[in-house]
Amino acid sequence: MTNKTPMEWMIEQLPDDVKSAMAQKLEVAKDMDSFCKRTGLTADYYLISKNYNEGLKKVFEEAVKTRPTFLHRDSRYTIDNGCKIEMYDDGKVKIYNTRTGGDFYEHVSPYYYKMFEEFGFEIGSMQLSVDTLSIALKKIESKTEKKFEIERKNLKEKIDDYKDKIAILKKRNHRGSTDEA
Repeated sequence: MTNKTPMEWMIEQLPDDVKSAMAQKLEVAKDMDSFCKRTGLTADYYLISKNYNEGLKKVFEEAVKTRPTFLHRDSRYTIDNGCKIEMYDDGKVKIYNTRTGGDFYEHVSPYYYKMFEEFGFEIGSMQLSVDTLSIALKKIESKTEKKFEIERKNLKEKIDDYKDKIAILKKRNHRGSTDEA
């Protein structure tokens, strides 16, 4: 079994020229994410400054075509696959991961903004969901492994204690049988 994401599997199925173009666009998204981390700029500031908001408006329209739309005082939004996409009255579009951030949804990274713009809401939200759940699974696996390691250590200590007790009892029992003879 391979550890490929659905996105990686889908890309493998495409013709080479399409794969190459997509790989270049994903590299741009990774670079954008790296840039935001280095400079401290927020994703929406960077994206709007680079005129990516027009593409995100199309993503928003795609998302609300087949999903219920909710109204807020200054925006419209929809939620699906653990993803909230919201368009404000001023035309700004923001995307949030609803599976992270606790009481307040976490803003997605520029990498995901670019992914949504390139592949649309359906694929982008599924990939965001898969990535988020994969991270959660890795955390659970790590905690479980640590728990098992502690339990193994405790069990080994108990086994060693029982072996010591058995050895003492055997010595006592052996001494007791030689004293009677």
